[in-house]
Amino acid sequence: MGQIRDYDHLFKVLIIGDSEVGKTSFSDYYCTGIFSKEYNPTQDLTYEFKESVVINGKIISIKLFDLPNLLTSREFSRTGSSWTPHRIMVMYDVNNLESFQNVKFYLSEIRRHACEDVYIMIVGSKIDISETNNPKFFGDNIRKVTFEDGANLAITYNIDFNECSTKYNINIDQIMIKFIDKINEIFFENEEKEMKLSDLELKKKVCNIN
Repeated sequence: MGQIRDYDHLFKVLIIGDSEVGKTSFSDYYCTGIFSKEYNPTQDLTYEFKESVVINGKIISIKLFDLPNLLTSREFSRTGSSWTPHRIMVMYDVNNLESFQNVKFYLSEIRRHACEDVYIMIVGSKIDISETNNPKFFGDNIRKVTFEDGANLAITYNIDFNECSTKYNINIDQIMIKFIDKINEIFFENEEKEMKLSDLELKKKVCNIN
């Protein structure tokens, strides 16, 4: 017997970026509500499930995939050959300039291997470390990548952008709401296509009758 699913559709969101930018922390916190200070480098493709959400009367399950550091073209292609992510988050650490510079590499790999209509968002993480002017934060690091740097890069590639702090739950939900909104668009598009096909079939039947 096959396994009984408790959802109507499964959507896959891929999080990609350098080591230690916070990919695993983001997915863990969004799916479980727990932030861990421990760092365990991702060795292979891992994932977390988010509790199902309801969109247009359908139960949607979101699966967040976390990929290891700096994939080669061969590795990205191999990973994408068995499944296709519906949405991709490219993450960098605002306190690590190199991780930001590598975003262009990830975007080029996505364009080479992902489907054309995949939704992409650039996300700058760990903003809590450098926000020393806010008494809520205690870091003494100096931000290496400004908000404007990230926003301008996103404009160049015509994709969305945001920043977040997993530790203090800043913008986590807002970022994922954007991804869910994009998933919602798929249903509207599919419904419109189905309606057009239904109308076309109906017109054909009327023509055949006449």
